[in-house]
Amino acid sequence: CRSPDGTVYRSRRSACQFMISSGQYSNEDIEEMRSSLKYEGWLDSSDIPEGWKIKKKHYATMLMGRGGELFNSSVEAAKFIQNYIQYFSQDDVEKVNVLARINQPKNGGFRASFHTDWNENDSSVPKGWKTKKRSGRGVCVLDPKGVSFSSRRKAMEHMLKNGGQKEDIECMRNSLKNIEGWRDMETFLPENWLFRQKSHGYYFI
Repeated sequence: CRSPDGTVYRSRRSACQFMISSGQYSNEDIEEMRSSLKYEGWLDSSDIPEGWKIKKKHYATMLMGRGGELFNSSVEAAKFIQNYIQYFSQDDVEKVNVLARINQPKNGGFRASFHTDWNENDSSVPKGWKTKKRSGRGVCVLDPKGVSFSSRRKAMEHMLKNGGQKEDIECMRNSLKNIEGWRDMETFLPENWLFRQKSHGYYFI
């Protein structure tokens, strides 16, 4: 990646970090560079602090901070947040700590939370969305903008809060009912609510 003055950067991420720290570039230029990070595998996600990006590579989960900082593991990111905790919300702290616990080193390596390939032909999610299996049970979901969610439930919550298309929400709701065991009960629940029973109680959405 080469800047207009001829400086060469090893990646778009390092170029983005320089643009932010130098104070010489407009917000528009920085956002344009940030949007191109998807070509290097960097994605937005509701499971990390706002403005951060995540990249899953083999057996490692890498994170990029708002300022373009590179963290080669979620544990490294969690330590950074603890050092600058005054600049982060409690929600941000909890999100990264959850990732750090999920990806704790095991037998000298990082345990992969997700498989590598996205399924582009999953009819259980809206058109343009993708899914991939998680280790263990369940799937994570990727929307057309590249934002990932750790479950169908979280994806639907995001759609409801952010004005998703009615037909997309209904598609996701049906997949929760038909695949993940969520149920509706018109007599006892408000319209469009779902519930699921587990051994230790009930969950509602």
